[in-house]
Amino acid sequence: MKYWSISTTVRNPDRIPEFLRAAEPILGLPWTDETMVRYICELIRRRLYEPLDLSESQRALFEDFDTEMTLEEAQEIFESKNYVDPPMRGRTAIAPLRDLGLLVLFPHVQLTKLGEDLNLESISLQDVLINYNLKWEVPTPEHPSYKKGEGWNIKPFVGTLALIQRVNEKSVELGLNSVGLSREEFNVYVPTLIDFESIELFAQRVVDSRLARANAMGAAAKQSAMNSAIQNHLSSLPHGDGIVTERDLSNLADYGDNLIRYFRKTGYIEFRGEGRYVDISQTSLIQVALLIDNKLFTPVGYATADDYRSSISDVNSFIPPWATTSKLLEVKEYLRGVLQLEDSGYVVAQPSGMNPVNNIRGEDEEIVKLKAAIRGVKLERLKSQSRSIDFLSNLIAEYSELLKRDYSGYLPKPVALEFNAYKTFLSLNDAVGVNPNYPIGDDGEPLSTAPGGGTDLHCVYEDFELSVEVTMSSGRNQWVMEGQPVQRHLRDLENQSDKEVFGIFIAPRLYPDTVNTFWISNVISYEGRKQRIVPFDFETWTKLLELIKTRISNGSINRKWLRNLLAVSLPNEDEQSDSTLWLARIKSAEFLKQVSDF
Repeated sequence: MKYWSISTTVRNPDRIPEFLRAAEPILGLPWTDETMVRYICELIRRRLYEPLDLSESQRALFEDFDTEMTLEEAQEIFESKNYVDPPMRGRTAIAPLRDLGLLVLFPHVQLTKLGEDLNLESISLQDVLINYNLKWEVPTPEHPSYKKGEGWNIKPFVGTLALIQRVNEKSVELGLNSVGLSREEFNVYVPTLIDFESIELFAQRVVDSRLARANAMGAAAKQSAMNSAIQNHLSSLPHGDGIVTERDLSNLADYGDNLIRYFRKTGYIEFRGEGRYVDISQTSLIQVALLIDNKLFTPVGYATADDYRSSISDVNSFIPPWATTSKLLEVKEYLRGVLQLEDSGYVVAQPSGMNPVNNIRGEDEEIVKLKAAIRGVKLERLKSQSRSIDFLSNLIAEYSELLKRDYSGYLPKPVALEFNAYKTFLSLNDAVGVNPNYPIGDDGEPLSTAPGGGTDLHCVYEDFELSVEVTMSSGRNQWVMEGQPVQRHLRDLENQSDKEVFGIFIAPRLYPDTVNTFWISNVISYEGRKQRIVPFDFETWTKLLELIKTRISNGSINRKWLRNLLAVSLPNEDEQSDSTLWLARIKSAEFLKQVSDF
């Protein structure tokens, strides 16, 4: 069975800049087996790649983030694994950087102009991914898998958009909901779409399977109808052998999940139905329609691999079909209409000029501001929804869901936790601002976790400010990764604000060393001044949310209650010499009773 994919070596696209910086020591070197091993060892040294089955001493070294690992130590770890093909690890790890046009490997390793710009942050990672996805095509010359004459004939990203659009159109014609593709449909039909000539056929198969499921009686029959449709589709592919294995289904699910992560970063697709569906983003409908109308899912057909890679690394090699005066006006008119429907009273900041923001997007400043305004309206709507009992109940359930090994949420756990924290503090009344630091998609949901260097969530109230940090880590790594940064981010806010500033730390479980670190900061000092940091595990935090839910129902939740909660949660006089007494108190039933009586 043939299917295309984006490399799963770097599952989180936000780590691409780190992988690129790790290539600095090999720049200028010939791409030999020795250089390949040097690169993978550099990734280990920087703790970007962690081999399986580490020894106890190797594990301790990996978790000691206060100590810089040496290249020799990284090499010892790598050599201890006795890989059959050691250089292959380096080839696989660097492949996404080459594919994205960030570096070339021959005659020696060298950054492209695009790679240099990403390192200098003069181009965003989102623009790098837009640039790549709009140009990525199969087959490509010299590719080991996507070979000419073997059925490959598509630009995968634009082909995916065309498939979603056609499914939506057919659904409307049949009286079904226009919702894009379900996650399961995406995993099955998108990676196997290797020829743009099959877009119409695949779209018909999707809607036929939905009709079969709709006509089936009972949950079991509906699932059986869906399973049959999937089996029939996969077994009938011209490039398959008619046999569909569990491994095939597992691979498709894995690749589909990875594709969604990379595609969604472009802003052209978004989630619907609490992540159950992947659809064309509302703000990109006109631009996507123009891509499809111009049949830009059709491969260019490059003569050589160098020609193809040169095109990928050159942001000027593709002009979006909306980058004309008349088409830009159409896009703006559409976006103004969307904004009018969403909120007729929303004021858009006036643009300062009409120059394109960058070549690859082909958007001017006004389009950027219109899209930002639509995102703002959606966030305001989420804020108004957050004051309901059902909203809080769902948040409480989500914290429990995050603890499950078989977590089935549509966002990766760390991203879902940050989103949950954001929604939690939206529920607390009279905040001046609740500002997440994660990047936000056009659907109003996070694209990834917040970048390092700042707090996860900054809440501003009339008479105090709050830094919120969250993590899914529970073991020793929690203290290593979070102890110092939480204090440092809080100190940055303290230095910037003339108000009282508190910090909240939320994790599934609290590692003792983490609690001790925050206790020292509160009781003794951090860099010469005491801080106000309160740690909560999920169990305690959700019990507090139950209290908040009650107060929302009777209208008594406000910043005063939150301020009192934070103040009473700090170490008291009896806890000045023992952090365990402090933690035991804020986890106790007596503490919950005390704060419920405020």
